[in-house]
Amino acid sequence: MVRARAAKPKGKRRKMDDYETPENVTEALLKNVTLQGPVLEPAAGSGRMSRVLSSWKYKVTTADLKRGQDFMKRKFVWPGSIVTNPPYRDDLPEAFARKALSLADGHVALLVEGKWLWGSKRAAGLFSSYQPSLVIVLSSRIYFHQGSGKPIPSQFFSHCWVVWSPRAMRELPGRSTRLVIVDQNKVPE
Repeated sequence: MVRARAAKPKGKRRKMDDYETPENVTEALLKNVTLQGPVLEPAAGSGRMSRVLSSWKYKVTTADLKRGQDFMKRKFVWPGSIVTNPPYRDDLPEAFARKALSLADGHVALLVEGKWLWGSKRAAGLFSSYQPSLVIVLSSRIYFHQGSGKPIPSQFFSHCWVVWSPRAMRELPGRSTRLVIVDQNKVPE
């Protein structure tokens, strides 16, 4: 008789979904999109992504729940782009996307797990209302960081950047989504 293996328990999520984005992942976005206006990073953590945006000469404003700044309660239109790696629990990426799309006059770019693109509910909901202009598939796994410290071992998920055009363009009908596949770990020659 063959015994079925017990299911492995799911890994414990880091407190407040604190998974800092490596620099090369933000650079993969910036090599494919010229953001409009100042940039808001609403889930900034230790500021790793914000430092890369600043090094590319963007004026960056950060916010973070750890500092008492709840992006989901923000009410004022943002005159530029919103770029973030949102928390993944409780389908917060979709809530962040909808909030950012309602606020940003510029681009909206979210780093999400690749599986976030799939599913009829999101296709009929968010993506039919707001079709992304660009999806940047990252062909290598991301090794997120623990705050400003070491990379976290054993990353099992594939990720992509989902990017929406500035407000004036994203509200036009009949737009298509461009797909780009990059290896964020490849050093440019």
